[in-house]
Amino acid sequence: MVNLPRLVKKTLSDVLLAEGLVQPNHLSEAQSRQKSSGEPLAMVLQKMGVVSEVDLARGFAKQFNLPYIDASRYAIPKQVAEAAEATLSGLLDPAKYSYVVLDKIGKVILMAVGDLPPVEVLEGVERATGAMLFVFISTPGQVQAAYRKHYGGNGAS
Repeated sequence: MVNLPRLVKKTLSDVLLAEGLVQPNHLSEAQSRQKSSGEPLAMVLQKMGVVSEVDLARGFAKQFNLPYIDASRYAIPKQVAEAAEATLSGLLDPAKYSYVVLDKIGKVILMAVGDLPPVEVLEGVERATGAMLFVFISTPGQVQAAYRKHYGGNGAS
């Protein structure tokens, strides 16, 4: 079963406030902008320059109680990259989800995500591959850098 908690009790804004990454006045302003723009709160906070992409990734990791990893610094074995391309083709749409397979150890696939796919999607990957997914949170930029470095091209966006 995917290593995602079924019940998330904290919101991203709660985590960012608790970690001291945003001030209440910044959060209020961002929420006002969010209502008028319709953009996700995380994107609004980042555009305001209040938090960085890494701050947001670490906030999401805390919110979902998942480990954070800088995917761009992970040395992905070539055979893993080749096998992942063949195996996940058609299961996870790289145009829709930001992810990169980091490694495969036995029947466990280590995956970094820049945008967390729904649990149902990840469970579908587990059923189709017969492997258990272990999910790490990364930034979309770090996922793209890892993908370009080890898989070539733009890949998972």
